[in-house]
Amino acid sequence: MKAGETLRAVITGMKHGGEHAHNIAARGDMKLVGVCDLDAGRARAALAHEQIADVPVYTDHETMLKEAAPDVAVIATPVALHAAMAIAALQKGCHVLVEKPLATTLEDAHAVRRARDAAGTVCQVGYEKLSSPLMHEVERIIAAGRLGELVVMWAHEFRDVVNIASCAWRFRREDTWGMFFDCQIHQFSLMMKLAGADFHRVCAFGGPKGRCGPHETALPETVSASIEFANGIRASAALSQISQTHQNDMFGFVGTDGRIEVDPYFPEGPGSFKLYTAHGLYKTHTVVDGHKASHGHIGSTEQYDRLVDSIRTGAPVAADLRNAIDTQRLMKAFELSLAEGRIVKREEFTL
Repeated sequence: MKAGETLRAVITGMKHGGEHAHNIAARGDMKLVGVCDLDAGRARAALAHEQIADVPVYTDHETMLKEAAPDVAVIATPVALHAAMAIAALQKGCHVLVEKPLATTLEDAHAVRRARDAAGTVCQVGYEKLSSPLMHEVERIIAAGRLGELVVMWAHEFRDVVNIASCAWRFRREDTWGMFFDCQIHQFSLMMKLAGADFHRVCAFGGPKGRCGPHETALPETVSASIEFANGIRASAALSQISQTHQNDMFGFVGTDGRIEVDPYFPEGPGSFKLYTAHGLYKTHTVVDGHKASHGHIGSTEQYDRLVDSIRTGAPVAADLRNAIDTQRLMKAFELSLAEGRIVKREEFTL
């Protein structure tokens, strides 16, 4: 592709795709040339909401790929459709931004990787936090050794199920199976990247409110989970998808000489964190500039910077397929632990 040439982009799945349409339309180096949704009215309403006109609307993904001839395909459909649609776009020679999780099975995730390798194009996964200025600064601090040696990570997420009630697929086991797997997976992607190692073993307890024991089919409304990474780093996570709280998504990193406590949304919108160094002697409060960074899904705007840079220069994408597959394997281990009530080891997975 020639330097400065505008990238032609399409989006499939307009319930969540409206945010992607907004981000693409705001760029000078990308042009939206088609959107696809089984509900054409929903697609048109999303475009109207973003004040985007004259973009063709399709109801078939492959027809759009053929007729719109895009350079970039964005996949924002329910999870069960991610892999097949990403593969179809890659086989057409498109660069792909596919929402997380990459697929519903490890086999499908690896199929996407093989299609990307064969196409020789860029494939970025929608773990947008990895593109956020907040996480760039956290990564820089950890890499510089200001926490000492990283030893512990944690993530807490407390939300209300009404936030996802309009998406029935989020309640089906064969798709995402609740907020632990669809929302908190963002934090697990961060943990996988910052740990710098695969998991060794995991254990998770969860199920409907007030019920104990393993639950093979019940939606995990509350979860307490632990991870031991192969390099000895430990991590914990807690979730409630039946709690309304003001601060609902927090995580942190603890080293031998300091710690970071992150609040990625409140009260500043695009995020803030507190840094404690020299055994806690010094405290620094860092706030992301709300005029320069994306709010809501932090990193959602910046992930397009990383995508375009990768397409034009070959730079690494923010969330690559290796991280996505490793994170998906971790979530499969959690799923098995929740269902069978036991510790699950990495060696149980051959893929």
